[in-house]
Amino acid sequence: MKKWKINNNFIIQKIGGKLSVFDAERSVMFTFNRTAEEIFKKIKSGWTVEKINGYLSGKYNVSVETSKKDIQELTQVLKKKGILR
Repeated sequence: MKKWKINNNFIIQKIGGKLSVFDAERSVMFTFNRTAEEIFKKIKSGWTVEKINGYLSGKYNVSVETSKKDIQELTQVLKKKGILR
């Protein structure tokens, strides 16, 4: 069971109806689409990857493989940007 943690040195807020993460150290802002926002919120709430995967595949009526791929792609980007650890 893999759980990600969100680094605390980012400012997270809704801007223009979209969830945004601001990296003050590098003066960079990341804005999420709706699905990425849902994944991010679940990670922030401590959900496991497996639980997020089941939730997304059920909510969006997609295969477990498709939702798992989407989660992996997002978490790889967030980890690369230093948002996740």
